[in-house]
Amino acid sequence: TAPRLSVGMRRAADAAARWMWSSLGGWVAWSMAWARWGSAAVGVAAAHPGGGPLAAIGRSARTLSEGNADDALLSRSASARSSLDEEEDAAAGGGDEDTRPLRLHTAAVSMPHPEKVSWGGEDAHFVSSAGGGAMGVADGVGGWHETGVNPAAYSRNLMQAAREYIEGALDGLPEAAQGSGRAEDGHIVDPRGAIRAAHMRTRVPGSSTACVIQLDRTNNALVAANVGDSGFMLLRRGRLLARSRSMQHYFDCPMQLGCFPHFVEATDSAETADVYNLRVRAGDIIVAGSDGLWDNVSEREVVAAVRRSEPPHELATRLAELAERHARDPEFE
Repeated sequence: TAPRLSVGMRRAADAAARWMWSSLGGWVAWSMAWARWGSAAVGVAAAHPGGGPLAAIGRSARTLSEGNADDALLSRSASARSSLDEEEDAAAGGGDEDTRPLRLHTAAVSMPHPEKVSWGGEDAHFVSSAGGGAMGVADGVGGWHETGVNPAAYSRNLMQAAREYIEGALDGLPEAAQGSGRAEDGHIVDPRGAIRAAHMRTRVPGSSTACVIQLDRTNNALVAANVGDSGFMLLRRGRLLARSRSMQHYFDCPMQLGCFPHFVEATDSAETADVYNLRVRAGDIIVAGSDGLWDNVSEREVVAAVRRSEPPHELATRLAELAERHARDPEFE
């Protein structure tokens, strides 16, 4: 059955959200009519060989917003060799590929709107050193604030639970949330399972998109799952290799996980997630972000920033500041 909302929540929803019901009457998606100003989370990871300690840096900055989204380039091949791989192999004369296990050196920046600094904005992220490294971003629905609910609570709890699942620390899960990922040295390689478990574990009112990324060291593969219009880009030698797809029910209505106000099966779920398995090489850069990044920074600008060869925390900050600058520019489209 559909979740029941209080009168106050219904009135706020009428003013700030769209409801979409299936013909069965039991499925609902929640979407905000997003304003240009909002918040965003940006994560950057660089793939490097070896077993040194991972750099996991989290920062908070001042402000960021959303604008008009670009169409995303979708590349989600699980096994096909990319043209860049083929070029590198040809340049090496077909020699042996460096198969040393890689690790992600990761940084994240969160930038709330000035009016949302007191509660941190809607977006959330995590970074983890488990296995080859992992990170996630979530974009909470700001309209919950009108109902007296902190919209950051859901996205933060969601990301915390996803991290705990990956690190093998999320106990007491029902069998349906166990997932099919591979347990390895105390951590779990299963980004979709992380989203599924986090969705079932997060029992505070709210809703959010989710993107979880891991590096599988057994075959140096980037494995990721994405629900909604957060997402990631994979770049190699200053060139775009792959980009996740923005998932929406219709314009301005991204797919989302939610709790209304208790967990129900009637929201989007991890089963609807796009799943990616992409070959990674040393030096590759992964940029992840909520739509506050992608709506304000073009693909060309991301590529140009990556080509500066900055450390992950500097690159993440540069991209977040660029998004903020565009968001403040009334002539930016």
